[in-house]
Amino acid sequence: MNINIQKFMITVDRGMLLSQMIDLGRYNHCDRRHDFTSSNFPIFGTDKLSLEVELWHFDQYIYSRVAQQRTRDEGYCSGRIEHLLALGSEHPDLQREFPITALGSRCSVIKARAAVLSGGHSSRNLELGWCIDEKSDPTCSAWSLSSTSTSLIGSPMFRYLVYKDLLGNKGQQNRTKATGYHSHHH
Repeated sequence: MNINIQKFMITVDRGMLLSQMIDLGRYNHCDRRHDFTSSNFPIFGTDKLSLEVELWHFDQYIYSRVAQQRTRDEGYCSGRIEHLLALGSEHPDLQREFPITALGSRCSVIKARAAVLSGGHSSRNLELGWCIDEKSDPTCSAWSLSSTSTSLIGSPMFRYLVYKDLLGNKGQQNRTKATGYHSHHH
C-alpha cells in the first residue's frame, strides 16, 4: 500500500474551550454545531504545545479501523479534535484541497461519527463524517453512494491526521477508561 505523507507544525492550546477553537478556525459552515460540544468531544489537559503532525493519504478506499491500525502499527496516534482544529486554523487552505479527519476523537454520542475539515474554492467547513467499517458496511455499499462525499470517511480523497507516539510504545497508548486520551508528559 502506497502512502503519501505531508508534515505540518501546529500549536495546540488545550486551555481553550472547544467553542473557542472552532471560532478561531473561522469556518464558513459548521455542520451540526450543537454536536460539537465539550461533552461530545472532550479535551483533556490545559497545556499549550507545539508538535509535528502528519497527514496520511492512502489513496484508496480504506475502512476507518484499518487506517487507524495501520498508523498505530507505525507508532503513530490518531489525531484528536484539538489537533484537527489547530491544523484548520493554522493551515486554513489545506481543507480546500482535500478532506481531513482525526479519528482519535469520535463523537461520544454517535461513535461512528468523527470530525472532518472539508471545503472548496469558496468555503471551509467543519462537519461530522461517517466512519465506514466492516461492521457498519460489510458489503462496501457506502462507497457506491458517492466517491466524492466528505460525509463518508474512508474514500480515496481523505487525509488522516496523526502524530508520533512520543512515548515510544508503538501505538499501545496510555489511555484512561473514561477519556481514550493519549497523554504526553513533557
